[in-house]
Amino acid sequence: MAKAIEAAQEGGTVAHWRKNVFGVLKYSVGEIFDQIDLNQRVMDEQQQSVKLQIAELLNKDWRDAINNCETLLSETSATLRELQDTLQAAGDELQTQILDIQEIVYGDDELEFVGEALFGLQMKLDRIISWGQQAIDLWIGYDRHVHKFIRTAIDMDQNRAFSQRLSQSVTDYFDSPWYLTYADAEKLTDLRDEALVLRNDEVTGAVPLEVEYEEFEQVNDELAERIGDMLKVHKEQGAPIDLGLVLRDYLASHPHTHHFDLARIVVDQAVRLGYSQSDYSAIQPDWQAINDFGAKVQANVIDKY
Repeated sequence: MAKAIEAAQEGGTVAHWRKNVFGVLKYSVGEIFDQIDLNQRVMDEQQQSVKLQIAELLNKDWRDAINNCETLLSETSATLRELQDTLQAAGDELQTQILDIQEIVYGDDELEFVGEALFGLQMKLDRIISWGQQAIDLWIGYDRHVHKFIRTAIDMDQNRAFSQRLSQSVTDYFDSPWYLTYADAEKLTDLRDEALVLRNDEVTGAVPLEVEYEEFEQVNDELAERIGDMLKVHKEQGAPIDLGLVLRDYLASHPHTHHFDLARIVVDQAVRLGYSQSDYSAIQPDWQAINDFGAKVQANVIDKY
């Protein structure tokens, strides 16, 4: 990217741009992005392998497996967070470099092929960064489900020693009176996200572990595809996408508890289709209300596909 920026700043003929900028972006940078995408797919497989190991440990001898499960969960969480920090730092720098080149070629019809290459790289970069955060969110959810299973399904008092002593103490109370002392400590508040899936307030009862974990990814993919089809109409007709109006109309037909998740998916799909020319003019958009509960969005109208 540094070579491409240096060549872009120097300027020159179309041949210069095609060789020293477009070639570097398409082949060198593009191949690196493709390799990162491949590595992420490998990590997805590794996460699945870890989950299979944990399931096997819990099914065989879960009492002795708790420490091993904790180790596997902690190591994978640490790896994902380290990877996301690296991707975030590199992503910010790459984003700045892409925007710098876009600013140079903006409005020059002869260099449209460079703009198209940059747009392709931007989509790949967005997907890479999005994968990192989604992988962490899903792993946090899985981590919580495993701990929930350990807390609720595994009885740590294997020999019922405590319950037997308590029962005997109650039976012998009149022969050997005793006092009960207890501490009323303040409750600890868990600040982590409690809802990593689309909430459904009408559903009651416990959801099986496998179904609950897969729900987020499945629902997200189905909604993303449906919303993507809806927004493609704008691109095919060349009509601008006013996110404020699109979100307000779309969210009006869904429960309030789903609005945050749906709005995120709509915006994610919209920015994959195009961008706003106003973003390059430093025009600050106004805040627009997108529902009747105080939610607002600030975004320029998408008019470039």
